[in-house]
Amino acid sequence: MVLAWVAAAMVLVAVPAAAPAVTPAPSRVYVANFRVSTVSVIDPATNAVVATVLVGGGPSGVAVSPNGTRAYVANQNSSSVSVIDTATNAVLVTVPVGSSAVGVTVSPDGTRAYVTKSTTNNVAVIDTTTNTVIATVSVGASPSGVAISADSSRVYVTNLLSNDVSVINTASNTVVATVPVGIRPVDVALSSGRARAYVTNLSSKNVSVIDTATNTVVATVPLAGFASGVAVSPDGSRAYVTNYDASHLLSVIDTATNTVVADIAVAGGVRPVRVAVSPDGSRAYVTNQATNNVSVIDTAANAVVATVPVQTEPLGVAVTPSVPGPADTVPPSCAVSGVVLGPPKQQQVTVQDSGTGSSGLKEIRNIRIRNGTVSVAPFTPGTTGPVVVMATKANQGRPTVWSFDAVDVAGNLTHCA
Repeated sequence: MVLAWVAAAMVLVAVPAAAPAVTPAPSRVYVANFRVSTVSVIDPATNAVVATVLVGGGPSGVAVSPNGTRAYVANQNSSSVSVIDTATNAVLVTVPVGSSAVGVTVSPDGTRAYVTKSTTNNVAVIDTTTNTVIATVSVGASPSGVAISADSSRVYVTNLLSNDVSVINTASNTVVATVPVGIRPVDVALSSGRARAYVTNLSSKNVSVIDTATNTVVATVPLAGFASGVAVSPDGSRAYVTNYDASHLLSVIDTATNTVVADIAVAGGVRPVRVAVSPDGSRAYVTNQATNNVSVIDTAANAVVATVPVQTEPLGVAVTPSVPGPADTVPPSCAVSGVVLGPPKQQQVTVQDSGTGSSGLKEIRNIRIRNGTVSVAPFTPGTTGPVVVMATKANQGRPTVWSFDAVDVAGNLTHCA
């Protein structure tokens, strides 16, 4: 079948993509509000709270799965972990862990969550498929922060009251090393590229740098205030540390030299407690416990660019990568939208792409015409349209037939003829 001047409408042959692309959903920032037992969900594109999720009592730590589909919230007062579906921002399940849950991390393959329990001096290991505790590992006194290596082989746990870090072998779920650090170690973050663990020591106002190959402290970085939360940039070049005192600072450590290269005043925030870095490294998010807000730091400028109000006593914070959204399986549409009798005679066709999970129109291709020319209005790939395609007859006394293919970003194709 062909497009002709006598046609009242186009005949469409839709060909879905062989392997439809997945349109990513935007990243989100998850903030645990301790006092009111909620999690605030921030859209980093607008720096606005887009959802509030009720979780267990006294949420303290939060971590997200590597694929961004789940957020795990450690509830200190209810001794549990809330598992949030990040697509719906609803709690899917609550996992009891037996005693006060403080910190949480998720393995790079997403199969395990590790939860520090401060009152029983151990770490709960959760199977994320069954959402059950499958092991409990004894560590030091009052475990707090927790982080896992990039190869999932080791978990590092800060022990607040024994002033050390427990190193857990994840294959055997046993402690294979204990590393003395500073006074009251609170948090820990790893840099896989440099094989280093960065440990904040609250009372000694410094950061211990551990060589994870030897499990020894190779440097100690002094800070202006009480070292609390720590996060490492994706490229491993910077460690960001909150100073939990009247200085209201976020310290930036150059990991190559183990020196503080900047102290960022967290304007509008009091008692900065935890920090997370965006997947692209462009932003750092700091929870301010006393002012109930989150400071957004531009890491290139080392400056606060936004302050986001949340709820009472924000503590833990985590940032998801882009979350896979629904696959776009709906092909573009095209229809005759106008005829000019001329001369010259013309026929106008409008193309749109607005299917479920729409990825937008990519291109108009394989244009064929007998007795005429075809023009396509300029458009930006990814648009949903409308895009106008116009055929102009050459010999006004002879018939003209024409066709083309409309293809969207996901690869779905409609043959317009």
